Amino acid sequence: MLGNSTNIAVYENPSPSGDPWFDDPENMAMVMRGIEDVKAGRVERVTLEQIHEMLGL
Repeated sequence: MLGNSTNIAVYENPSPSGDPWFDDPENMAMVMRGIEDVKAGRVERVTLEQIHEMLGL
């Protein structure tokens, strides 16, 4: 189960890792929707495998 707080880092450069995946606005929108789902309590538990599926890894 996730904790009560969510820490989000905002970078001036959208891809601090140099990964072009983060430069795609659709990918970032998907990440933001996921964060909002967690905050709203619509998602309580996500496995690492599910995260990999969501990110296409």
